[in-house]
Amino acid sequence: MRIWLGGVVLLGSPIFVLSLLTLLKGRGYVEGDVGIGLWVPPVMVLFGILLPKFGLWLGRNEEHFMLEFLQRTLVARITKPS
Repeated sequence: MRIWLGGVVLLGSPIFVLSLLTLLKGRGYVEGDVGIGLWVPPVMVLFGILLPKFGLWLGRNEEHFMLEFLQRTLVARITKPS
């Protein structure tokens, strides 16, 4: 995920800055819709940050299930470190 976020920042930052300059100065740095360059890079960064957090939230109650499954499957004992 860090590699993906790095790529989004490296490729999205210039697009965002040039779109912002086009919007503020009125010069034609970017062809096409300037709004796409203004909202897509920040949304992609936000998505890259929130997706792992959402995945952790979805699996918040799974630790007990996984330990019980491994104990049954491997006929193992679960001991807590002292």
